[in-house]
Amino acid sequence: MSAKTQIEKTTEWNSKQANEFVNKYRQALNAAGRAINTTADQAVTAIKESASTAAGAATQQIDAAIDRVNAARESAEHLVEVAERLQKPLAWATAARMALTLLPVAVVLLMGVQSVWTLVVGIRWALAQDWALWLNITAGIGLAGLVTGAGFGLWRLTVWVKAALDEAATQPRRNRR
Repeated sequence: MSAKTQIEKTTEWNSKQANEFVNKYRQALNAAGRAINTTADQAVTAIKESASTAAGAATQQIDAAIDRVNAARESAEHLVEVAERLQKPLAWATAARMALTLLPVAVVLLMGVQSVWTLVVGIRWALAQDWALWLNITAGIGLAGLVTGAGFGLWRLTVWVKAALDEAATQPRRNRR
């Protein structure tokens, strides 16, 4: 065999081996590509299923939270309605207490005005009579009225303060749980 023939045979054999290697390499690449595509498809499917499951669980939790918030809102609305119903009578009670609180002040002011008016009228009359005795009598009557009015006002204020303190002392016992 000549060297040329042997080189031709070797080249032919190397060419066949290279072609077989290329075919095997292509087959391996095709199998790897198919495996990658299959894995990618399975991964996409698994991710979609996981996301769907997680979204379903989250939706259930959100729905439960929304239901709790709605129940709390309804409870708060009911509480506001009850408070408004309870507050209506309290407004009249507060107005009555305010009137009772201002009553002693009004009495003292009225007695003061009456005393000043009595003094003015008495002084005019006494000066018209030119009698100093009547001036002293009128001033005494005015002073007696002023002292009586102030005393009544002070007495009424004391009664009110005592009642308010008694009520304040009994009220915390009713509100404790």
